[in-house]
Amino acid sequence: MSSDPNDAVEPLLGNPFADRVIVVRDEGPVKTGGWGSELTRLLHLAVPTAATGALSYASRLITTAQVGRLSSLSLSSIALGQTVYNITGLSLVMGIVSGITTFVGHAHGAAQSSLKGVILQRGAIIGLLTALLPLLAWRTQLPHLLHLLGQQDQIAAGASAYIHTASPALALQAINTSLTDYLSAQSVVRPLVLVTLTTMLLTPVLNHVYIYNAGWGFLGAALTVTTPGP
Repeated sequence: MSSDPNDAVEPLLGNPFADRVIVVRDEGPVKTGGWGSELTRLLHLAVPTAATGALSYASRLITTAQVGRLSSLSLSSIALGQTVYNITGLSLVMGIVSGITTFVGHAHGAAQSSLKGVILQRGAIIGLLTALLPLLAWRTQLPHLLHLLGQQDQIAAGASAYIHTASPALALQAINTSLTDYLSAQSVVRPLVLVTLTTMLLTPVLNHVYIYNAGWGFLGAALTVTTPGP
């Protein structure tokens, strides 16, 4: 071993640019194209996103209209059931899962593809775990909740049956929300429009099969929700 103090110890990680000459060119300010190009980019994202939401609500409108042809009791039951389902279950899951949008956007901006996949997986798992809370509450506290709302016994029984039949869809929607936010954070919105359009077109067909052909009544609408896709 050399004892010369002038001997330099080579670092484990050297400077990769030590033997290179870096030329920096000043090309002036970056041109963004003005407000017109920014508006065009915004519309390319906003219009498909708005179309996705409109098509999704159209599917619910179609279901409500088809159930309304059965009886006023069926219509009241599904209206109450959907309201309780959305407020106590779906809104909670969507609120928790939507947090991945920020993290996926950061990973996408940093060009870390593998990290985006990890965020998607963890977001889906968190969404599924979150869905267990309302599912457990519906199983144990749903009759008591409907009783507190002061609903008639027949309507409360119908709404309870609808929620219990549609409850498996909450887990599917946790995964669907994760995928939707994952793609939206990367400005991938057109496939979402196609999927939602397909869902809307299938909704009346499945409703007709479940409600009328199978004879399941308004509970057939709940089975439509649990079918992968709609």
